[in-house]
Amino acid sequence: MLIEKNYDLYICPGIYQEILQGIRDDTVFGEIKNILMSFPTAQAGTMEASDCAAGLYRTLRKKNIIIKNPLTCLTAAYAILDDMYLFHRNRDFLDIASAGKLKLFK
Repeated sequence: MLIEKNYDLYICPGIYQEILQGIRDDTVFGEIKNILMSFPTAQAGTMEASDCAAGLYRTLRKKNIIIKNPLTCLTAAYAILDDMYLFHRNRDFLDIASAGKLKLFK
């Protein structure tokens, strides 16, 4: 859908890992890895993104909103730091967006 509409798409390291670790077939793994490697990556540094993710998690926790998967905050941090819209299918991103600067693709 997004590719067909010619949007610029980026990938962050955590999403790259999450997609690849779920693939059981070696041939499919190689094919998907090649496809993912063709996308540009988010530019924020890993420590900068980790610091931002920790801040997001802490801010939400103070509001009694618990994000179950730490990778969710890290993915949001990359989008925030690189000023990108995030395409998602995860309710936790709605909570993160409600608390700050995360822009969600609609």
